[in-house]
Amino acid sequence: MKKMKKLLFLILISRAVFAQDLFGTKIYLNPGHGGFDSNDRNIPETGFWESTSNLDKGLALRNILQQINATVYMSRVANTSADDLPLSQIVSDANSKNVDFFHAIHSNAFNGQSNYTLLLFQGKDNAPTYPDALTMANFVSNEIYNANRTTAKYSRGDFDFYGTGQAYLGVFKNLNVPGTLSEGSFHDYLPESWRLMNSSYKKHEAWAIARGFLKYFLRPGFQTGIIAGLVRDMNKTVSYYGITSKGDNKLPLNNIKVTVEPGGKIYNGDGNNNGFFLFDSLAAGSYKLYYEAPGYYKDSSTVTVTANTTSFADKFLLYDTTVVVKIVSYSPSSPTDSVKTISPVSIRFDLPMDTASTNAAFHLTPATQGVITWSDGNKYFTFKPSLPYLKAAEYMVTLSKTAKTIWGIELAGELSFKFLTKNRNRYLLEKTYPEANSSINLGYPQIRLQFEAPVSTASLGGQINLYDRYGTRLSVINVKIFSENGKGLIYFESRDQLWDQMSPLSVQLGGKIADIDSIPMVDSVVIPFSVSYDQAIPITIFDNFETQVGWKDPSASPHSTGIDTSTSHFSITTERKFLGSKSGKLFYTFTNSANGSCFIPNETKIQTNADAGAWVFGDLSNNHINLWFEDSTTTEFSVFYDSLDWVGWKFIRNRG
Repeated sequence: MKKMKKLLFLILISRAVFAQDLFGTKIYLNPGHGGFDSNDRNIPETGFWESTSNLDKGLALRNILQQINATVYMSRVANTSADDLPLSQIVSDANSKNVDFFHAIHSNAFNGQSNYTLLLFQGKDNAPTYPDALTMANFVSNEIYNANRTTAKYSRGDFDFYGTGQAYLGVFKNLNVPGTLSEGSFHDYLPESWRLMNSSYKKHEAWAIARGFLKYFLRPGFQTGIIAGLVRDMNKTVSYYGITSKGDNKLPLNNIKVTVEPGGKIYNGDGNNNGFFLFDSLAAGSYKLYYEAPGYYKDSSTVTVTANTTSFADKFLLYDTTVVVKIVSYSPSSPTDSVKTISPVSIRFDLPMDTASTNAAFHLTPATQGVITWSDGNKYFTFKPSLPYLKAAEYMVTLSKTAKTIWGIELAGELSFKFLTKNRNRYLLEKTYPEANSSINLGYPQIRLQFEAPVSTASLGGQINLYDRYGTRLSVINVKIFSENGKGLIYFESRDQLWDQMSPLSVQLGGKIADIDSIPMVDSVVIPFSVSYDQAIPITIFDNFETQVGWKDPSASPHSTGIDTSTSHFSITTERKFLGSKSGKLFYTFTNSANGSCFIPNETKIQTNADAGAWVFGDLSNNHINLWFEDSTTTEFSVFYDSLDWVGWKFIRNRG
């Protein structure tokens, strides 16, 4: 009898030691999505990818379950598109392994302002395909709700949730065992998205799901507990939406350090704007936490740990107003490599500064007028010169120690640094058409401006205008801004014909026109010019170039010589027009600089004893243009002759 009592005692000891053991239990985990592809979910503001987050949770959950002797299978353990298996294949794999339960891990998204926990299973809300799936859903939704501190929790059947009245989620179709899918929280809610960038936060959700499994399989909970929390700034708020009742409007602190005693464990936080910390596998009892963050007063808390639960120990820290400010960076930072003559001077501090004292402490030699601006909570100082610096000059920046933080603490010492400017501080206008003070015999000129470097289109607003002699600003059309061979080019035309009564006209350029490096012209420029042109030219049109009928390419004429026939051609185009919808365009390339001729033949017959002419849009090439006719005796003669020393529409003619 005594022997039997001893045996019974040993058996009871054994059951107590392995109380939370899941030996003999097979669980299949499916971390949703995979591969950073179109089937993934990304939040650019935080760098979040659901495929990564789901996998991190899944791997952490696998490790926890394996530590209590569960057999765990996973649909993927890597994050490529190839790992993102078809749902039917995942279901088939789970069935073939004869698992006891199937769980898929996801997070949710909606409008950026929701953050509840949702567990899904197959069937109706109150009539699941597998009743145990609803049981598990309730366990896990409650555990994740408590761990992630979401706003609400729901357990829903896919028939009702998606309104289909039938199986909807492919991950449950044909599954032979109970299965659930967790949408732990909302990754498009930015405070949560930042938290999901913390590996410990994702591990905490894995602990929550593991607690649900222990309840489902009727095992006692974990014998250890967890301390977790968020460290935030008491006075600062975030720039994005945060639920006030959850404290998510307060600024989380980066690079925190939390120490737990006894034990001396240290948690070093990340720089992902979440302020989260976690200590797991702690024996039940009382602990002291010590909180630190750069630039903040230290603080502490006393926390009681209970087995199988999380004890939260959030902490708001205050700025350490006695800390001496540090200069994080400044620019221009090289004393030898020259910088653009419009480069700003910038200084970044690690604490918010008193702008008045810092502005007064700033000096630039040689003295330069400019504008000071502040950003990033008065931690980033910028001085922008009103005009470019001197060319090839050395400048000295000095910030005296009288610059103070908003709490009145001065710099530890003076900051001084030098920089050298490049040998260019003006944006040069090289060439114009018409030239200044010139006179052109042209009613529809194209105005051309050529600058030494590509132009910044952002600098042009209100800076280029065309005026008549009365100071009336004329409307312009066909504006073209482009770069060619390293030059900045601006072309435009007057909407209406110009004539001599409007002269002198002028193109006026403002000094704010700048190149793509933001170097401005500085000085305004006025380009006066005159026109001498008839307002009306009565003529009978024999070809309006609306069609190409009768016209041939230059290669068809025996008179064409010295041209590249592969690139020289004639076509009808809508690219440019005059008194119609189309025009004829001749594109020509001479193979040398002299003695070339490019003819475009047309066999149309007209009277030769009338005026003949043509509207021609010149190309400023200074090549010669002729209109030739051939009479009935095949004698050829030129009706008009002109030099292409203009650009714009011009009527050229002669009497036949």
